[in-house]
This record gives sequence, structure tokens and C-alpha cells, in this order.
Amino acid sequence: MSTNYFFVSSPLHLLFSSNIALCHESDDNIVVLMPREARQFSPFAEVLAQDRSIFSDVISFETGNLRRKLSERKRRMAIISDALMKNAADRIFTGTDRRVEFQYAMSVASGINPEVLGIYVDDGMASYLGHKSMHNIAHRYIDPLFKKLVYGWWWSNPITIGSSRWISEVHLAYPDLVHESLQSKRIVPVDKEVFKDPRFTALCERLLRFRNVDDQSIRGIDVIIVLTHESFYADADAHLESLVKAVAQHDASLKIAVKPHPRSEKAASYRNTYPDILFLDSKISMELYLPLVKEQCVIIGDISSALFTANWFSEDRHIIAVSLPQAVPTHIEDNLVQLFLKLGIPKIGVDELPEQLAKLNP
Repeated sequence: MSTNYFFVSSPLHLLFSSNIALCHESDDNIVVLMPREARQFSPFAEVLAQDRSIFSDVISFETGNLRRKLSERKRRMAIISDALMKNAADRIFTGTDRRVEFQYAMSVASGINPEVLGIYVDDGMASYLGHKSMHNIAHRYIDPLFKKLVYGWWWSNPITIGSSRWISEVHLAYPDLVHESLQSKRIVPVDKEVFKDPRFTALCERLLRFRNVDDQSIRGIDVIIVLTHESFYADADAHLESLVKAVAQHDASLKIAVKPHPRSEKAASYRNTYPDILFLDSKISMELYLPLVKEQCVIIGDISSALFTANWFSEDRHIIAVSLPQAVPTHIEDNLVQLFLKLGIPKIGVDELPEQLAKLNP
């Protein structure tokens, strides 16, 4: 039996890590929760600790967030070192090798087991477009030197996520579209059939219920409208209104849900404006809802990371990208649009939406 550690710093990392853990269900699978924000994983740690059907043990770094950065880092490194001394790692998975916790774990683990594998788990668009600052001089040279001096010479600078020397293998949703900086690694496609495993869907249900979300209400939704932050629209209210009207023009009986941006300032007012629409909790990651949505559900949004990951849990998911001529120009980048086109996601105007919905017949 092998021992696998999963370093998780986002809901997407957790879901992909759960997928891989289920593929290695005969192994000892240990999840390490390292939140990017204080209290981000409050439900994760408790829910995972209550049910060990996917992970045999849970290590959470959520406590201690009020400590000073240096003392908190030392605390985390001590926990990692102790865990690896007790249970030597055969594989260490991570959604980002830019986190010092992962690189330190690889440094310690390789001293115990020289054969340990560092494995990158798809983090989203960076796997296919590269890091936005990868050609920046500070990103390539100054920052790496500083981190080596602060952390230790074991630090390996990833030009883009997943490219550090600690990573030998990458698990991707779209292997054929991988960024050139990751092509030297062993590439493994994510097994999307595992997302249908009852243990996986049960995990999503428990996480949502812990946040007082009625998972049953999500299952009947016909259309989900995914919104970017209001700052990206010339008129956010008019944008949402146009999408709702376009869906109703096709079929007024369709059940609509709207997923506001996590930092949305208009979620509450939208609920008052559209009382018949289900508004998904803006603070809950879109990825947690997707495994529970029915196959025929259509997901509509503009070119964004949320829309990009919408069909990761089902190849048959219907997705429509709506072009935004009134959007802030920097929001839509050519390489991102090209990536959507390679995935076969149609990009249309709002006026074409009823016709496109008629073709999909949600």
C-alpha cells in the first residue's frame, strides 16, 4: 500500500484530489488543507474528518491564521515534517507548486524516500495558457532568488504552475491542450468517469449542506447563468437582464439559476429583482455545484475561468460563451478566446442566445 498526500488550496483542488484519491482507494490517502484565505475551508476539514470514505486522514492549516507569517510558516513546516516522518510519502499531489508548504514537503519527503513523486493536479487555465507573469523579469529571476534566501535552496521556481523541478507528472482535464512549459512532464488525463462515483457526489452534497445549501434545488435547474465581477461590465444590471430575457424568449418555463461572482456587491439586490430565480451562494465555488447539476443543464456566461471549468465534471455539459461588446477590453484576451474555441464552446451574441438554446433544447 502506498501513501499519498494531497495538498489542497482551493475547492477545485479538493474535487480533483478526491477524484485521484478514489482512483487510489487501496492506498493511504491524506489530505492537507492549506487555505488561501482565513476560514476558507471551515466546512472542508469538518466534513472530511467525519467521513473517511475518500481520505483516511485530514491535516488542516486553518488554525493559526492570526499568527505572524514567519511563526505560522514554521508551525506548518513542523506539522508537515512530523507527518512525513510518521508516514513516508510515495506521492505528493498539489494544485500549485508555488506554495511553500508543498515544496518543503517534497524536500523533506525526498530525503526519506528518494523515489517520491511530486504530481501537479490541474488548477485551471494556467495549465493551458501559462502564468500571466511568466515572461516578467521579476517573476523569472528576482522573486526566485529572494525565496531561496528566505525559504531555503530547496525552493524551485515554477515559471508557470506545475513546472518546478519537484513535479514529474501532471494530471490534466485536457492533455492535448497542455501549455508548452508542462510538456516535458509525464501527462496523465483525469478520469472524468470517477466524478460519477457516489462517494464523490456525496462529498459535494455534504459540503453544500454544511453551508446550508439545499442540494435538491440545484438538481432541477435547466439553465445556470455565471456572472463575472460587476467591474467587468459597462452595465452589470443590463447584462443580467438581457441574459434572463433571452432565456425566457426561448422558453419561459425554464428554471434559471444565477451564480454571482464571489466578490459581487449586487447579489442581494439581484435576489429582490428576480424573486423567481435561484441565486446560488456567491461565496461557494461554482465547482461544488456542478457535479449535482443534471446533464441537460445549459451553462451560460462570458469568457471566464468559472465557465472554463464548467464541463470538467461531464463531457456532455452544454456551455455557451456570450460575447460582451460592452465589456472592459482587458477582460477578453485573444489566447483565452482561442482556448474556448479549441474546447468547442460556442461564442455568440446575446441576440443569438434563444436560437442556440433551441438547438440544445434544455
